Amino acid sequence: ALEHCTNGPGLVVTILKSFHVILKLATEQTLVSFKSLDVLTRVLKVACLQAQELRKAHPSDDFRGNGSQSNNVQMDSLDERIKNALTCVELAFNLFKEYVTISDLGRMIILHNANCIGCLFDLFQEENLRKHVLEQVLALYRLPPSSAQDHTAKLQLCSKYLETFTRAKEHEKNFAEMSIDLLVTLREIILIDRAYYQNLFRNGECFLHIVSLLNGTFDEAVGEQLVLNVLQTLTSLLAENDESKVIIYCFSSLHMFSV
Repeated sequence: ALEHCTNGPGLVVTILKSFHVILKLATEQTLVSFKSLDVLTRVLKVACLQAQELRKAHPSDDFRGNGSQSNNVQMDSLDERIKNALTCVELAFNLFKEYVTISDLGRMIILHNANCIGCLFDLFQEENLRKHVLEQVLALYRLPPSSAQDHTAKLQLCSKYLETFTRAKEHEKNFAEMSIDLLVTLREIILIDRAYYQNLFRNGECFLHIVSLLNGTFDEAVGEQLVLNVLQTLTSLLAENDESKVIIYCFSSLHMFSV
């Protein structure tokens, strides 16, 4: 029902509210059902779709300027859809947070769910969710890797994190601000387990992703902040790690040679 109602954000809001109630009334049974039906991925996909619709919701000046009763009704209807879409995204993300905090295994299940991780990074594009998404991503990095599967999942998480730099640069006007947020959080991730995450991000070609951020045109003040954060992050990635220092030395030499 949730997936069939994506064109009606008001109905999606009703279903998401029901999920919250069901989770509170029968927590253990609902957690089991959520896992078996991959509910969180479905919920976050709907949130991503609604977020995309919000980005498209830009009424033309002509539409705004015409004061006819018909157009006023249409504007009211559009405003209601936007309001419902915003509520939908918020409810979906809150359900995700409730799920990962109510169960000890909830966050670990998310770590191993590539589709769910993908949706989470898609929602990073929404400015009002960016801080909250990074908090949830940071919590995933704090999970101790107790098996080979956990290590693989962490490596995939690192790759997805680095891809977000490129995605922001290619598709977002304010990519510099988004990149700074990512760089700050990346340094926090390194502090969790320096050698472990230095190596994981190095395997994901982090130096190429980070240095390439400087190849762009942006406001002087923002540009200075970006350069500072790039340097701080590179320092964090290289600290007391000889192998990483060799890699970036080779990377720098190749870059100079190509220039």
